Amino acid sequence: MGDDLHITTYKDFNDYYEAANTPVRSKINEFHVLRFSELGDDIVPFMRPSSITNFQVAIDSDL
Repeated sequence: MGDDLHITTYKDFNDYYEAANTPVRSKINEFHVLRFSELGDDIVPFMRPSSITNFQVAIDSDL
């Protein structure tokens, strides 16, 4: 399989955060809550298709 067909699998939150170039790190692999503003200004604007071994839920609020 060529690199263009490879789908990266992130095994935990920290693998994903490192790939996205964020300063955020999770202390607990199974659960992590954060504010989007904590992701930082240098987050990668585009990531190739990937797979994760957990669920991600985003809740947005203007409050």
